Amino acid sequence: MRTESESPRDHLKSLTSSNSIAPSLYMAFLIVGLLLMLNLAGCFGSAPNPSALKKYRIGLDYPPTWKTQEREIESPLLLNSIEVTDLFPEMNGTIEEDVVIKVLLEFTPNKASMSLEKFHKEVALKKLTAYGQKNLEEYGNIILEDEKIFLEDGRPAYKIVYSRFDGEKNVKGMIIITMRDNKDDLVYVLHYTAKVDKYDKYLPEAEDITNSLKLL
Repeated sequence: MRTESESPRDHLKSLTSSNSIAPSLYMAFLIVGLLLMLNLAGCFGSAPNPSALKKYRIGLDYPPTWKTQEREIESPLLLNSIEVTDLFPEMNGTIEEDVVIKVLLEFTPNKASMSLEKFHKEVALKKLTAYGQKNLEEYGNIILEDEKIFLEDGRPAYKIVYSRFDGEKNVKGMIIITMRDNKDDLVYVLHYTAKVDKYDKYLPEAEDITNSLKLL
């Protein structure tokens, strides 16, 4: 308690003196606050990129609720793909196995240098269109959207959205393709797929993740 003869400044100084309990309380509140901040950062921040992405100088921002699995296996999505890493959302401690974002490296035909526009038109669209025509009775035109976009860092890319029947389930997918340079023999592909009834639920997070792609 402040005495009548004690100035407000002297009273404040006395509260923070070594003989007062205030510093201990202050430090306790400070530590609790820092722990809360770190916990919140873990909930809303980005998870560290797995080594497979770093190996190929790929950067992605994704929340800790999405888990990764390093693959590095052949996966012929369009032509000659290497599946680098898969990302799955987690709900209540359970992985959503019907939802995935695949990070792939796609080589151009004969590994010849090709522009992004040419690869998009002559490889990606042709492959998906041919797949739809081959299975016309079952799929029809599987391409729903096709547009040029720009990622967060300003890098041009193409987005293709499609739907198809995969075994016993209807699947919807989004393919993002981009290159490191204007002309290259290596294409970077992000492939988001989900069962139709789950596609829209995870689409906002999937778009945030794919838009964050950076080639380091």
